[in-house]
Amino acid sequence: MRPAELRYYLGSAHYRSMLEFSETAMQDAVKAYVGLEDFLHRVRTRVGAVCPGDPTPRFAEALDDDLSVPIALAEIHHVRAEGNRALDAGDHDGALRSASAIRAMMGILGCDPLDQRWESRDETSAALAAVDVLVQAELQNREKAREQRNWALADEIRGRLKRAGIEVTDTADGPQWSLLGGDTK
Repeated sequence: MRPAELRYYLGSAHYRSMLEFSETAMQDAVKAYVGLEDFLHRVRTRVGAVCPGDPTPRFAEALDDDLSVPIALAEIHHVRAEGNRALDAGDHDGALRSASAIRAMMGILGCDPLDQRWESRDETSAALAAVDVLVQAELQNREKAREQRNWALADEIRGRLKRAGIEVTDTADGPQWSLLGGDTK
């Protein structure tokens, strides 16, 4: 568990209530945090830089109401769902607004996935960035093969990536890749 994921987990219970430790709850917190992280990376890859924006009014109300961090976290996930729908519909402005709001809200909670203190210390992010460079080169080769209608070569490249644990999804914004069972680029 990374430090930012631990912060997220600790915020999942109201400060006036007992936080019952369980391995399942920790795994759920990690999964939820990684989902937010994946969304922000998808937006950054497809749309560009994601700067922190403004928190939503419901997020602010939750914190104003006796520092209700669990309700604030629910609002963050609501905004992520809206952002995913926008991204899937090709609404880049809507996706960017959602991502910017998420960065602002997660920043207030001290666990913004794109904050340098979390990204720069995370070896997984560095490894993923290195893999991204290699996969993008393969995806460019695949796109060239498709333009030349060399379907066999395009399928071979896709198969090679799949054997390496990388799934390719063709979207209106071009091919996107994800680790089978994990991060999306």
